[in-house]
Amino acid sequence: MVNSKSIELLNKKIKTMDKVIDEMKNESIIIMNGTSKERKSIIKELAKNKTLIKITNQIYVDVNWSINDFLLRQLILKQGIYSGITALYLWNLTDEYPYRIHMTFKMGYRLPQSYSEWTENVQAHQIKKNQLNDNTTFQSVEGTNYKIKLYNRERTLVDILKDPVEENIVNVAYRRYLQSDAADKNRLLEIAYSMGSLKKVKSRLEKY
Repeated sequence: MVNSKSIELLNKKIKTMDKVIDEMKNESIIIMNGTSKERKSIIKELAKNKTLIKITNQIYVDVNWSINDFLLRQLILKQGIYSGITALYLWNLTDEYPYRIHMTFKMGYRLPQSYSEWTENVQAHQIKKNQLNDNTTFQSVEGTNYKIKLYNRERTLVDILKDPVEENIVNVAYRRYLQSDAADKNRLLEIAYSMGSLKKVKSRLEKY
């Protein structure tokens, strides 16, 4: 005969399993932080059974989810914001895939030595902490409620004039932006002014 303690533990596990399954109906990314021992155990079991894929000790994803490397990298490097030519790609202002990933962090930040597969191709830029989140926004990713954090289009267009970006990439980016419904020259000039690049941006806009 099964004792009452065993039944209690089994019921607890079943309830936790049901909660995880309900969570997975609406979320493709499962994060371990602050979770109970029972939940951790079930998530590991699901990974063992190939229902989840282990990304790190803290991050698991649904096996049926179309993995988004940009989002996962950001969940690992929590303080990072996509910038420069990488943000340009995420905004569809260039077709050049960013094999070198540009992310911006607060001054003094160091990339972790662990998770090398997610950091080895990251070009880390640093700015003052009080400026880090200026002109940021988010992009949704299908299959998850987590979002990619990046600089807005205008901030990105200013950034690429400061970085060593190929001229043809810059030309395409500005042309696509100015031809899009999202174009806002006044906003672009305001951000350029705040970043000390007004003359460069004005000169660029005169070409189109």
